Amino acid sequence: MELPQVLQYCLKITLVLLGIGHWALVINSSPPAPPASPASFLRSHAKIT
Repeated sequence: MELPQVLQYCLKITLVLLGIGHWALVINSSPPAPPASPASFLRSHAKIT
């Protein structure tokens, strides 16, 4: 059963807004970290693996 085009559009917008809200909560609840440069990120990742 196909959903009407408008309903699919509304559903996509709702999912996007929920995703943005979720990530905003995750970012706000996490402690502020210093901005990591790609090189330092790769170095720390290489140490872990």
